[in-house]
Amino acid sequence: MRYEIYMRLYVLNLWRINSPYAFTPLGSSITAYVKSLKTIGKLSPKRAGEDFYLLQKLRKHGRISQYNEYYVYPSSRISKRVPFGTGPAVADGINKKWENYYPIYPVEPFNIIKETYELFPVLFEEDVQTPMDGFFEKIFETKYIFQPLRSNYKTIDQFIRACHTKIDALRIFQFVKDYHKKHPNPDEINLHEHLYLFFNEKEKSKIKSFFSTFKFEDISIPLLQNLRDLLTEKEMEYRKKDFYEPQLPF
Repeated sequence: MRYEIYMRLYVLNLWRINSPYAFTPLGSSITAYVKSLKTIGKLSPKRAGEDFYLLQKLRKHGRISQYNEYYVYPSSRISKRVPFGTGPAVADGINKKWENYYPIYPVEPFNIIKETYELFPVLFEEDVQTPMDGFFEKIFETKYIFQPLRSNYKTIDQFIRACHTKIDALRIFQFVKDYHKKHPNPDEINLHEHLYLFFNEKEKSKIKSFFSTFKFEDISIPLLQNLRDLLTEKEMEYRKKDFYEPQLPF
């Protein structure tokens, strides 16, 4: 439950900020056309996370459909086969290591990414300061990452797509982790931010235990299920809307 809540809150924030990389990489629930796999050049040989890199490649190639009336339920099994993922997450959870490995991230880094997205049309014309400049300098060894893109992509649509290709799912995840490391807050506090952001008063009444002072370790499984189910409903709203009324870039 804790791992699933972590995953759903992360992708909900990506939907919220209109990121093209709003997806959850669960390898056992992914299907792809052979033609698409040939186009992106097969799976990346990784010890773990190959499903994440597969979806990132596919998303740069085109759209990913994320709504289906049929459901797949991966096993919540303990596994040490890979260094990270569902199996190790369940094992770590039993050992009370949630906050170190799968924390609930704060809302603010996603807001900063959104602010940067909104500057892409301006950056097509000239370099301006973005709230992610410090991160760009750390990762790319320069904060001036947009000038080469302006030189190579002559229309604003091509430029914006190139920006999203440059600041991809991996960079988003790195930025969120980096922000969280610099601004550590307990999972319970970060969860409060998300609950106020995503749920209306009627929905909040179903999970009122999470709005008082609490510790995750003291919350019962049924209460965690209530929260998980609400997050699932909210996520499916985004998935269904994007399936029928695509809004996200490229």
